[in-house]
Amino acid sequence: MNLYDLSIEYIILDKKMEEWAVEHEGDITDFPLDKEFVNIEGELFDKCLNLGVWIKNMLGEAIAIKTEEKNLQQRRQALENKAARIKKYVENSLPTSQKLSNAQCQIGWRKSKSVEIALENMQDLPEKYHKWTCAADKKELKVDLESGKKIEGVKIITKNNIQIK
Repeated sequence: MNLYDLSIEYIILDKKMEEWAVEHEGDITDFPLDKEFVNIEGELFDKCLNLGVWIKNMLGEAIAIKTEEKNLQQRRQALENKAARIKKYVENSLPTSQKLSNAQCQIGWRKSKSVEIALENMQDLPEKYHKWTCAADKKELKVDLESGKKIEGVKIITKNNIQIK
């Protein structure tokens, strides 16, 4: 799927990158893009604009794939939910000691153990059983830093990010 036409040189470059990716388990970080790019005819600005068009084509295809992934995920989720609902029905309908089987299916029971915590406040558990996670609130840090507050080991950095539209 291409939104824009690419010249044959960029199509060939794309194929080379695809072959590289297959040979290197999807990793193209060492692909000699600079060497290949130099071999393409044209001025730097024109070549960069052509790369921009190529990028737009790839991102367009990525969006289409992402949309399809979302659709497939929704279909998968619907099937999983339907199966879980029917499984719950069988579980509620069949006595726990009953086992059933035929050539296509076996239904039986197994015992399992799990921990159930009936505390209103997890802080009431002995500290030995606490599990903590910590993450920085970067939005709050940015607000405080931009207002002039000094925080050791934290700073705002300014980046230049390329935009291709």
